[in-house]
Amino acid sequence: MDKEIGFRFERDPEYRVVTANGAWGGITPRGELMFDLFFEHLDMPEEIYYLATPDGLGPESRRVPDPLMIVREALVGVVMTPENAESLARWLLEKVASIRKPNPNPNFPG
Repeated sequence: MDKEIGFRFERDPEYRVVTANGAWGGITPRGELMFDLFFEHLDMPEEIYYLATPDGLGPESRRVPDPLMIVREALVGVVMTPENAESLARWLLEKVASIRKPNPNPNFPG
């Protein structure tokens, strides 16, 4: 007789969804992988100035600070063993492959 093992998924009260478009990290002294997931975007200026014209507001003349900086806003740090990282990498690649293959049922995503 086969035994069955179940997994129940629960969310921590502080669970949140993180939108990330990049990662930065490396190997820890203990041989684990550590990386930050970040969201990369243009920094919002503190001030914007426009030229005044007889008709009202003219073209933008300058921004402070100038030039605009690209910001990498670190959202969460992740530490995992090489085995866990390899498992995560396989899982991610499987999900990407399923997204890229033609969907036989366009009314049902994935």
